[in-house]
Amino acid sequence: MAAKTAAQTPKVGRPSLGTENVFRRYGGEPVKGAYGWELYFAKMPCGISVQQKHIDAGKPGAANECVFARAIDDHFGGKFLVEVGLTIVHIIDAPMKRRLTFKLPVALRKRLRLFDGVKIWDLPTGVYFLQAMSKTVRKNRDGRTRATRALPPKNRERPTRLIFHGRVIRVKKAT
Repeated sequence: MAAKTAAQTPKVGRPSLGTENVFRRYGGEPVKGAYGWELYFAKMPCGISVQQKHIDAGKPGAANECVFARAIDDHFGGKFLVEVGLTIVHIIDAPMKRRLTFKLPVALRKRLRLFDGVKIWDLPTGVYFLQAMSKTVRKNRDGRTRATRALPPKNRERPTRLIFHGRVIRVKKAT
């Protein structure tokens, strides 16, 4: 038996899949959202490696350019837009109108708030895991809160951003 070469061995932790398969792998079946978007809610955790280059390049207060956003962008090979909020992470494939949502662990939430305030990242470099969304959110399958579902149909049709991010979202130009 011949040994596998470096080119044949997939990189550990990084999906060696196409963009469609990344969404299917982590999110399962899509849910139809507003304006024809497909919403995927994470059903399994995803390990993200935070390195010193991400810490050095991170910008405080920027949802698309913070330490963890840069690490996620590196993990997925720069194929997607990444938006890191205070509690959740969106991985967005804008041309195909798809969005994958993960939950941030509590330790990372606290460190992101600290980083936004004083630009200090006190966690060591290493692998951190984005958490799967709760079964309740995945069971609702529409990504809306109870308050929005209770609105009359006239108001329900209007698109609203229901998740409070509390961070500046800068638009990243597609390359």
